[in-house]
Amino acid sequence: MVSETWMSTLICKIKKIVRPSIFFFLGISAAFSLWAQESRDIDKWMDMDLDQLSKVKLVSVSVGKKNVTIREAPGIISLITSEEIRNSGARDLIDVLRLVPGFDFNVDVEGAIGIGVRGNWAYEGKAMLLLDGQEMNERQYAIIPFGAHFPIDQIDRVEIIRGPGSSVYGEFAELAVINIITKNNPGSEGITLSSTYGSMSDTEARKNINVMIGKKIKDFNMNLGVYAGDAKRSRLDYTDIYGDSYSMKDNSKIEAMSLNLNLQYKNLSTRFIMDKYRYMMRDGYDQVYELPMKYTFNSYSLETKYETHVGKAFKLVPRINVSSFYPWNSTDENSQLLDHFYKVRVDRLKLSLQFSGDVTDNIFLSGGVMQNFDRGSILGDTPEDSYFDGEKRVHFSNRAAFFQAFVKTPVIIITTGLRYDHHNRYGDSMVPWVGLNKVYKKFYFKFLFGQTFRAPNIANITLSDSIKPEKSTEFDMEIGYELSGSMIFSVNLFSTKIKDPIVFMVDPETQEESYTNFGKTGTWGIEAEWLCKGEWGYINTNYSFYRAKKNGLDLVKVEGNPNLNLGSPAHKITLNSSFNITKKFSVNPSLVYYSKRFGYMSVDENEELVLESFKPATLVNLFILYKNVIKNLDAGFGVYDVTRENFRFLQPYKGYHAPLPATTREILLNIRYHIQ
Repeated sequence: MVSETWMSTLICKIKKIVRPSIFFFLGISAAFSLWAQESRDIDKWMDMDLDQLSKVKLVSVSVGKKNVTIREAPGIISLITSEEIRNSGARDLIDVLRLVPGFDFNVDVEGAIGIGVRGNWAYEGKAMLLLDGQEMNERQYAIIPFGAHFPIDQIDRVEIIRGPGSSVYGEFAELAVINIITKNNPGSEGITLSSTYGSMSDTEARKNINVMIGKKIKDFNMNLGVYAGDAKRSRLDYTDIYGDSYSMKDNSKIEAMSLNLNLQYKNLSTRFIMDKYRYMMRDGYDQVYELPMKYTFNSYSLETKYETHVGKAFKLVPRINVSSFYPWNSTDENSQLLDHFYKVRVDRLKLSLQFSGDVTDNIFLSGGVMQNFDRGSILGDTPEDSYFDGEKRVHFSNRAAFFQAFVKTPVIIITTGLRYDHHNRYGDSMVPWVGLNKVYKKFYFKFLFGQTFRAPNIANITLSDSIKPEKSTEFDMEIGYELSGSMIFSVNLFSTKIKDPIVFMVDPETQEESYTNFGKTGTWGIEAEWLCKGEWGYINTNYSFYRAKKNGLDLVKVEGNPNLNLGSPAHKITLNSSFNITKKFSVNPSLVYYSKRFGYMSVDENEELVLESFKPATLVNLFILYKNVIKNLDAGFGVYDVTRENFRFLQPYKGYHAPLPATTREILLNIRYHIQ
């Protein structure tokens, strides 16, 4: 039961953020109202029926190739629209991606939260995240830190390839590709301002503000998104495997800031993305640190591309990308006191030329060549701060070529592709890809086979004498049927086998890191999805199940139960729904159910890790949205983790990190103002 004192405090906090936010929004809108004459068309997804949604042209399935629909796409695709994100009241990208079949999150070390895909730990370089086409995996360890990261209100849609994407994307697209397309693109005009405030029982959970501006003047387009916010990972106590604890309430702050600018004149465009992310933690590799430390992940990316045509059929896209990453930097005073100072920078220059075009009405070809130049720089002053042999800098390069053919026949659609990579340090990689699919009236099916690879990152190469790419073999089969004009059902089977997985290990005594290729692992399973949509709203529910496959990697499997991997539930069910009470007012319940999970949270008297099972958990959320409270102002109110599950992120391998508490029950307010 929420106490009267706590409720009064919450109301005061809400007033403090709402009043200034509304005045700020109104002031900005007045200043720009004459300049922004057109609306942002933010409700475009709401007016689409199921048939229209299934025919949305995808971007993720094509880098330089013909855009195709979900049914035609040679991949297992999930599409999450801004309508679903907005209605669910998603607080960050974790909330969004939890809705995807087979996707989940776990803890690694030192407070870092990463992603798992279909029962496999995909944290270091096994899943690629793109933001408006820019690769967001940092270049030292190839990770993506999750939790209050990336501006949710700027997202137009998220396209997800569940399965291999290496044939086109290369590098880190082994198990999944997450492509975030924002509203900071041509076609989005006007001004949108939004703010979110969340509170747990005795502390703030998050607060942020977001601004988007778009304008078109003849052949020139300008789109800008700016975001700033902070959050707390949890308010609970973290207890390490030895029984030592600390309160996360004042030791788990997350700060994020981003800027996304796109300028386009006719066929020439330039995009700049600045992403700053920092979090506080005291949980180390295995035990609690005496003082809190901060890790910083900053990145800057600048891309320029030009689209031109050769004849009427073929399009050429040359592009140049320059990026800098500052991952895992710990330079604050406490880091130096704990002898944990770390400062690194990784720069990349990427040159590419891609082509695509119709050979005939039924044959489409695409491909490209690219060259990457990477430089890693250790910026610490002490001798031990080096890559190897005392070197402060390393240089690597990689060149690649890929080719794909998309062929429509009267019987079936055939997609085939091949990618070749040559790295100056780890050598050659080549992966093929074949997809067969057919759309027949309301029915469709897909059969996919391919090999993928995970390229070693800078840390893999510099901390190992003989690292090589890990390779996966993937089979997918999906069938789908439109049961009616407002209802569709799909089910898919998958099988993933990973050979020579790159394994991260830490010596608990010296905390020395190392990598090695070790054995084999993989999973197989089933995913099913049912979607019903009408004028009344929608219901989207899915089920995912996996089993470990010929798992020779003791580090990740559950002792005594070889069918399961650590940290990942065998069964997961999600429900995401929206019910329109009136044209303006909607109620949006959602839930995520996890079956029993296994992990380590303590040691015995011999300091051997003790395996424990964690009971099933159900995360229940409720968000209420009211549009046009006053003209152009929308307001939403939500409660998250209604049943107080006090969810914990488990470590998905046999490491020494105890489960990390997540956000507990949270009350959230979101307001959004857009100018027409």
